[in-house]
Amino acid sequence: MLEVLNLARTNPNAMAKWMDAHIDANIDATLKYYNVDRKAVEKTVASLAAQPPLAWNGLLANAAQGQSQDQADHGVQSHIGSDGSTPDQRIDRAGYSQRTSSAENAFAYATSVDEAMEAFLFDWGVSSHGHLDNIMEPGTPANQARREVGIGIASSNIPGFGPMVITQDFASRAGARAVLLGVVYNDPDHSKFYAPGQGVGDVTITAVNEATGEATSVQTWDSGGYQMELAPGRYRVTATKNGQVLQRHKVSVGDVNVKYDFDLDDPLEPSIADPGAGSTGMSVAPQVAPVPIAATGTTTQVQNKSTGNGASPSQNQDAGSRQDSTPIKTGVQGQGSTSDQKSGTSHLGDSEGTTGSHASTMFLSNMPLNMLSWI
Repeated sequence: MLEVLNLARTNPNAMAKWMDAHIDANIDATLKYYNVDRKAVEKTVASLAAQPPLAWNGLLANAAQGQSQDQADHGVQSHIGSDGSTPDQRIDRAGYSQRTSSAENAFAYATSVDEAMEAFLFDWGVSSHGHLDNIMEPGTPANQARREVGIGIASSNIPGFGPMVITQDFASRAGARAVLLGVVYNDPDHSKFYAPGQGVGDVTITAVNEATGEATSVQTWDSGGYQMELAPGRYRVTATKNGQVLQRHKVSVGDVNVKYDFDLDDPLEPSIADPGAGSTGMSVAPQVAPVPIAATGTTTQVQNKSTGNGASPSQNQDAGSRQDSTPIKTGVQGQGSTSDQKSGTSHLGDSEGTTGSHASTMFLSNMPLNMLSWI
């Protein structure tokens, strides 16, 4: 899912194509039910300005995972935890300090990460487009855009709920340096886009500052992902494994995050994000699915303790970029909020007659409708 989020942010035009390619019969039926002009939304996404990529943060992932599990345990989709906690409180409690801005998306009725991403991006039933805004941050200057994300995915066997509960927590910290991030992967189908299972772990990524000679090295995770904080400058970045140089490229780093992928099946060309083919599967009767609900949260305060990136994402969390689409279950979704020190205001919004901070169920044509939640 991290790769798909960063595809959306760094290449909105490619993301619009991805959205179109991943529409199955159920999503198509849902878009029609809520009178969503899919081509108009895709055109809007394609026209948005690109934003810097999001770096993974283990503390945000802990907060997101805790909320996903809490929802899965109680069978309720909500941004308010069973202990009454808000997203900002959970992020602070996880140890993410010096927070200047935060946001959350949640979907408790997903059958795949692709389905959840489609729901967030099309934002059917939500006039405010809060989920899409949390991901794309339209109108936000690049140097003020959120820098980090954590994703939590839990499973639930509660009838009519889940089976996947997905929470995305976005945030920024005061004084954070730019992060060079990306993925090392094999690309046998030459899609120019990472897919789960294609990542190459245990690759050493070394960035040498051409002005100072200072070198910074990290190992890729099992999923193939890597990231490192760097000072502004021009870098020679090399990927090596078992003493063999796989690729070497030059990358410029400023004050915002930079993404560079190493496509090992195309060593002479830089990797360019581009959507892969849509998923197909057994045909079933289309079902109407989720309606997102939006709400903003409270202003947060900068704390005095800095924090690191925490644990690296697992294979499932890091990528999740092109899982097979499966029929969308009906059910119920929650709402969300955003928090930013610059705003100093809070308010609740609603969609399709549902308000408040807790999940609710509506019945139209005897069919319960899921509701996404965003913060």
